[in-house]
Amino acid sequence: MALHFARISLSVRVRLYPEALETHVAVPPERVAEMLAEQVQAHQARQRLGYYPALDYFRDCPDCGVDPDLLDTVDSMAWLAAQLARQETVRKLKAVFSSIDVLSVLNDVYNLPSVRPRQLNAFSELTRHFLPDTVKISMNVSLVQRRPQEGADLAGFARRMAHKWLKDSFRSVEVSQAHEIQ
Repeated sequence: MALHFARISLSVRVRLYPEALETHVAVPPERVAEMLAEQVQAHQARQRLGYYPALDYFRDCPDCGVDPDLLDTVDSMAWLAAQLARQETVRKLKAVFSSIDVLSVLNDVYNLPSVRPRQLNAFSELTRHFLPDTVKISMNVSLVQRRPQEGADLAGFARRMAHKWLKDSFRSVEVSQAHEIQ
């Protein structure tokens, strides 16, 4: 009996339940995100920008009006969220895949906010963006099959299995990418 080993590149975006972060931090993450959104929005209004800058912009601009301690708090929460998401993802997917090689773990809080200042609900969307509870995890996984069928969609299988095994552990799960590595 021949075994077939398939390697699949997989990216998932998971959103933690609020309790996952709240049990580990002194200040509610929602309050930190709200305070950060207020300061970023004030800077945007002063500078008359047509967008909200990413957090790295404020790290390099001490006169922009964003509290450095607040940025450090968001960094700590983002790091914690990334670690919790990574650990839970690997723990759950070990049941399905023979190997898991995590390539990157990135918190969405560091992305450029997609909300624009003139949008309806801009402040609430900006606050939601700065809540460090959403993490993108990129990994390579391996599947072992006894008799692979010709033309089998192993990437689709991996996508479905990842979603199935992660959906109960996170508030939301999106498998954004899955393809077989030759």
